[in-house]
Amino acid sequence: MKTTTRRPRGFTLLEVLAALAILGIMTSLSVVSYRELIVKRRESNAIREIYAAALEARQRARVSQQPVRVVSHAVLVDGRPARAVRWERPACAPGFEPTCPMDACRANVCGENGCACDERGLDIAVPPTLDVEALSGLCFLGGSARPRGLSCDAATPAVERVQFRVPHRNETQALLVEPLTGLARLEQ
Repeated sequence: MKTTTRRPRGFTLLEVLAALAILGIMTSLSVVSYRELIVKRRESNAIREIYAAALEARQRARVSQQPVRVVSHAVLVDGRPARAVRWERPACAPGFEPTCPMDACRANVCGENGCACDERGLDIAVPPTLDVEALSGLCFLGGSARPRGLSCDAATPAVERVQFRVPHRNETQALLVEPLTGLARLEQ
């Protein structure tokens, strides 16, 4: 009499469920890591663009001989409130010795409460995980491009350090501004 042995074919249900569980765990871990990578990339891109905007504001102040400032303001993105940063050159009040910027622009960004601008840069979208409120206060005086506060008053103290906070990671990056020349650099 001949005996035949059965060879197992395929996988058991338990083996398939174990493989699917392991696959699910690995997928969820990779998705979380990928999301963190995207958030970090958006933050670093925004900081680099803000740095470039600060350098452009300094250059515009030197060329135009008028104050140019960097401001953070509220915008709507896809119907949701968000923050944006841009440089702007507020208009000067007319007169024999024009006042720059005009009084309406001393505490307001361009387009609000009668503040008009001669020029403004493109809005830079700021991720919600990045705190840039300290940036709204950096103004480069015309000619010398020395950094001052938002009112662009030569009597205000020089702004030397603007910090970007990343609260969810307990990190701080800084835009260091040399008080005499206005040259800026990023500190990590």
